[in-house]
Amino acid sequence: MSKSALYKKMKIEQLFTFVSLLFFSGCVSISEQEGSNTLRKQLDDSLSAQSVDDLFPILEEIRRNEKLAGLTAAVVSDAQLLAIGAAGERKKGSKDWITLNDLFYVGSNHKSMTSVLAGILVDRGIISWDSTMEEVFPELASTMNEQMKAVSLEHLLGHRSGIPRNYFVESSDKLEGSPLERRYNLVKGSSVINPEFEPGEGWLYSNTGYNVAGAMLERKTGKPIEELFNEHVLSPLDLSSYGFGRRPKNGQPLGHHFLTGQTWNLPFFPAREPEYTEYISGSGAYCNTVDFSRYAIFLLSSIKGEGQLLKKETSDYMYHVSNNKFGLGRDANRTHYQHRGATSDFWCDMHFYPDINIGIIIFTNEGNAKRVNRAFAQTRQKLIELAKKYNRVDQLDM
Repeated sequence: MSKSALYKKMKIEQLFTFVSLLFFSGCVSISEQEGSNTLRKQLDDSLSAQSVDDLFPILEEIRRNEKLAGLTAAVVSDAQLLAIGAAGERKKGSKDWITLNDLFYVGSNHKSMTSVLAGILVDRGIISWDSTMEEVFPELASTMNEQMKAVSLEHLLGHRSGIPRNYFVESSDKLEGSPLERRYNLVKGSSVINPEFEPGEGWLYSNTGYNVAGAMLERKTGKPIEELFNEHVLSPLDLSSYGFGRRPKNGQPLGHHFLTGQTWNLPFFPAREPEYTEYISGSGAYCNTVDFSRYAIFLLSSIKGEGQLLKKETSDYMYHVSNNKFGLGRDANRTHYQHRGATSDFWCDMHFYPDINIGIIIFTNEGNAKRVNRAFAQTRQKLIELAKKYNRVDQLDM
């Protein structure tokens, strides 16, 4: 055999060996992850007794096709968890597998909880939807913008205040003092700006508006917003993993930045907000997939007017009043409620179909928007198809 023929044969053998190793290593990693992600090992006693479908095969296929680091999801009704699963790695290439108990940032999906908390306090007569910034912060009235004086709690929660999307106070004292003082500084700075439109006359998504709303709840109760969340929402719903600011550093999924792919353990604005304190009513929260599915069950029941924490008339008002969002967007036919939370490296989706009694949540620690959008769309479609087994999607128009 000539040298050239021998060289060609060796190259073909090397290529075959490489492909074989690649294939079998992939199979091993799936097997390893499947074993480590056994569903029953990850569900607590209250859920493991239920008949819950494992979403791992669906999620793993989508995750691999779209090259995501990790992907978790759940399907719920207004009464129970129907299906749940986790696939992928905490850090790409690590074989450190994601579990259902890992903590993901929920991003702006936390706005729905701020709205729920406001509804609870409205039910108790502590504040009203019509309470204005001038009424709640009378000491600022002399310097407050005239239009801002009329901004109400409902305007803030419905993104109808006219406050810019991401207005942040630039003064150096913003990061000084207690959390209450820091958030009050945000209110002071927001109170003097010119809104983008007359309050109530337009719609503009505003992270800052939600944080002003949270500060109003703090002022009316005299308690930090973290304490209010724990007392009125987290404890009653048993959401023990739900937290604020930084997650624990070890043993958690790392976010993969949308531009560089670099891994982080911080939410957005990592250099400016080490505790994410100022923005805790609009985002800055984290939760595991199991507890977030519990929260999704509550939200779906609330949208249907059956939630355990809110009066029916309050739920009906929050989720059905014209032109308002209250932390959840809606499609044109008002049959689908949804919201997306995104940092530069974590994404979370919530979708609710009250007419067919189905809710879907999805998490990833991947920041690439194009891949995440494709993966989330595929996941939602697959989970809707799965939901047919529960006889609840006959009338759903995708």
